[in-house]
Amino acid sequence: TLFTGRKKNGLPSGLHKEGANLSNAKMARFNLSRESLPKADLHNAILFQANLSEANLEQAYFAHADCRNANFSGANLERANFRSADLSGANLSGAKLKNALFDERTKLPFDRAEAERVGMRFDNERTDLP
Repeated sequence: TLFTGRKKNGLPSGLHKEGANLSNAKMARFNLSRESLPKADLHNAILFQANLSEANLEQAYFAHADCRNANFSGANLERANFRSADLSGANLSGAKLKNALFDERTKLPFDRAEAERVGMRFDNERTDLP
């Protein structure tokens, strides 16, 4: 992992943001509002109560991430992967969710019908991650 989570507001300068490897990063309560992290690898990341409002997270990989009570309002999450992620209590109001993936283990702040209504796709393919 490139980032261990020592900075509370934004990301360290010099971090290559497109495709950034933030897997397993501990960023609970971080302010990442308006950050641009397309294709970022955030699997197993701790994003509990993080502020990701208006962030560009298109095609980001959130598998198994803890996103409980995170603020994704107005964020671009198109084609993001939320397989087995925990989004309980997350704020997704105004977020772009077209073709974002979820599976039977994803904990969403709304039901499957609402997820599909906002453009998310249910993925029933098995992954090799636990």
